[in-house]
Amino acid sequence: MRLDPLPSDRLDALSGLEVVATGNPLEVPVGPLGRAGLVADVIDVLAGPYRDVVAHVNVQAFFTYGNAPEPLYDYTRALAAAQAARPGVRITLVTRNGECAPAGVEDEVGRIAAAAGIPVYRTMEAAAVAVAAGGRHGAA
Repeated sequence: MRLDPLPSDRLDALSGLEVVATGNPLEVPVGPLGRAGLVADVIDVLAGPYRDVVAHVNVQAFFTYGNAPEPLYDYTRALAAAQAARPGVRITLVTRNGECAPAGVEDEVGRIAAAAGIPVYRTMEAAAVAVAAGGRHGAA
């Protein structure tokens, strides 16, 4: 799979959202203290040149810097809403360090994502294989 550089107009748009972006991949601060709604704003910027968006979340951060699952659920719901609003974009979710969450949290994140048609993987490598296969065969 090839990651194309972000076009300069997209970098400018991300800067307007106060997202520091220098390339692709792109890191967006949406942890336990972040604004979950930023997800949809960033996907709007990326949806023009990109059909696939892989969202990566370090689950452990939500419990190292926070103590409740609600911000993680809010983030997942924001991804679900973004997917529903953008049928031409395929969103994939990677949940790294999910085993660090309290019991049941990973299951709830998976349920929210699945209801929106968002596949969930535990590693970036697994998600990349699925996205690349989807590029060749039409679905991830």
